[in-house]
Amino acid sequence: MPPQTIDEILTELDQIILRARNERDRLGFFATLYRNVTIKVKEGIAAGLFEDGPRMEKLDVTAKAAMSRMSSTCSVRCRSEDFLTTHLNS
Repeated sequence: MPPQTIDEILTELDQIILRARNERDRLGFFATLYRNVTIKVKEGIAAGLFEDGPRMEKLDVTAKAAMSRMSSTCSVRCRSEDFLTTHLNS
């Protein structure tokens, strides 16, 4: 089941980052950036910085789901260069 909350997204991103680090895959840089932004969104929701905190969480979860769909088009052995070339040139 895909992540439904920001905390679940952070857990999944931690796993992606660890795998990328172990495989020396630069795609981990994007996951790290996305994780940092997600933490800021979570902090902003907790601090009441957004008009509609639950909607912001849903947006973050939806964006992560879209990213997962894109990355699933890349095989397990696919390197970040292949992924980025495929998705940035389309």
